[in-house]
Amino acid sequence: MPANPPSHPSVLQINISGNGGLPKTPIARVFVSRKGLSGDYNKFRMTKLKGDPTSAVLLLPIETIREFAGKGYGVTAGSMGENFTLDGVRYDELSVDRRLLLGRKGSGPIVKIERVCDPCDELLIYGNDFPKVAHGKRGMYASVESEGYVTRGDPVVFL
Repeated sequence: MPANPPSHPSVLQINISGNGGLPKTPIARVFVSRKGLSGDYNKFRMTKLKGDPTSAVLLLPIETIREFAGKGYGVTAGSMGENFTLDGVRYDELSVDRRLLLGRKGSGPIVKIERVCDPCDELLIYGNDFPKVAHGKRGMYASVESEGYVTRGDPVVFL
């Protein structure tokens, strides 16, 4: 995978899973509501977290995925359950309470980062030690402050 970052942060891939599970499937465009992405089902969020709106969206930079792939884990964009695979964003930039516009001003959603997503047993498909290796770097859960549409390649703007 090339490691050349774009000049501006962007949405590299949008990922959903209609029935839950991993990996998620890439799509070109999606509506993001306060409940999450249209067409996406996250079993953990819906059953254990009772649809908690602070877990509506999962964000993960492609660089983090490349880091794991470089260590021999068979992960690619969407493999770790993230809804948005981000390009040109470092993991440490996704800090709690940080707000991001995903997409275009006036039509894209604004999300607020709430907390780290802890690795689950679904990640065992990538190796028995992978959940432990991914601890602290599985992605960041975000709530949706304003709803909107996101298209693959849209900008990511830190607010």
